[in-house]
Amino acid sequence: YSSGSGTKDLYFTYNVTSDHNTAHLDYISSNALTKNEGTIKDFVGNSANLALPNPGAENSLGANKTIVIDHFIPVISLVAEGTLTGEDKDYQTVATTMDISWAGTDTISGISKYEYALGTTSGGTEVKTWTDAATVTSVSLSGLSLGDGSKYYASVKATDKADNVSVVKTGDGITIDLTAPTTGTVNDGTGEDIATISSTTSLSANWTGFSDANSGIASYEYAIGTTSGGTDTKNWTSNGLETTFTLTDLTLTYTNTYFVSVRANDNAGNVSNVATSSGAVVDLYPGPPSITAASIESNSTLPVLTNTKVSFTISEPITAATSKVTSNLGDTVSGTLSIEEPTQISMDLAAPFTSGDEITVTIDGLTDQLGNITNNLEYIYNIALIADYNVDGSIDAADLTVLINGWTNKDYAFELGPAAGDVPNLKPATDGKYDIM
Repeated sequence: YSSGSGTKDLYFTYNVTSDHNTAHLDYISSNALTKNEGTIKDFVGNSANLALPNPGAENSLGANKTIVIDHFIPVISLVAEGTLTGEDKDYQTVATTMDISWAGTDTISGISKYEYALGTTSGGTEVKTWTDAATVTSVSLSGLSLGDGSKYYASVKATDKADNVSVVKTGDGITIDLTAPTTGTVNDGTGEDIATISSTTSLSANWTGFSDANSGIASYEYAIGTTSGGTDTKNWTSNGLETTFTLTDLTLTYTNTYFVSVRANDNAGNVSNVATSSGAVVDLYPGPPSITAASIESNSTLPVLTNTKVSFTISEPITAATSKVTSNLGDTVSGTLSIEEPTQISMDLAAPFTSGDEITVTIDGLTDQLGNITNNLEYIYNIALIADYNVDGSIDAADLTVLINGWTNKDYAFELGPAAGDVPNLKPATDGKYDIM
């Protein structure tokens, strides 16, 4: 009891202690008022009826007044830098703005205001001093000048309606990253850079030298194209943090050159410049072209009077070749080169030849579809003696029989003369006659 004797209004003092907390003060029952060895009487001495209205009923304390007793401080449960939605970011790529969001609670009186600050140290206010945010839980700061590579910390505190102030909560910081990753070098193949690919389905690449000093590299992407920087074979594809890949399901074209491009993404979202390999060509036939077989082997003997065709099998498709024919005796030998198929050429040697001569067929400029060239492929042929019809290295009765039969049958394919030169190196210049002149 405080005062009020002699009046119709009595005043009581309620002593609030630190363990008293309620969002709506009321007495606990209708008989909560006791005289406590005192007296409450009217002017004629009648004792007062001490029954109170039921708690919450009309004219009760709780119904007449909303009294809050709050000794609990608010709690800030979350401070997030970089977004307005409570998602915390560790990096951002903008230096002029900063989004901050937070969450707080107060179970008794409720929060009356939040305040926020921004600093270069945890809990600091170097960038933005404490600023009233009313009861909103996010703010977007603008007009800032944040430093590349610097880390900034948002702090928030809350005040409730009983003027209790929370403990300051500071976020884990956000780093400003305005710089894209440094570009590295891309090699074709799985190790040192290669120039050729021997498959139409498989391709590999690897890279080194990409780096990011601020937020670090988050992932790599690669693409494959038939032009430097192109993506027509394989569009941009994430490779995680791996710095090599091998694909085995491609459709590559023989003689096409394929380039691998790589770019790096850092944790802030910056993307590096693209680095592209020097390119590797699909070459199904490694090395320059070669002759793998000849229809008449080198060092074979050719007849004097018969035109000779030598066919050569090539190790891979070719686009060009040249030839020359030389005589050991200085004879002029006519030879015609033909490309009959991409992997086959032929040499037509025109008779007659000089008896006992040695001729050399040289293939030059053997060029594959990638432009690789082979020169100086030599094939040497011996020319038989003038009357050695069966080309067995000797002139004997069998050869004489051929000559007699040809003479008898007027078969001028076996005619021997006239001939020029010195024995045994005679070159026939047949005149369609069998005679001894």
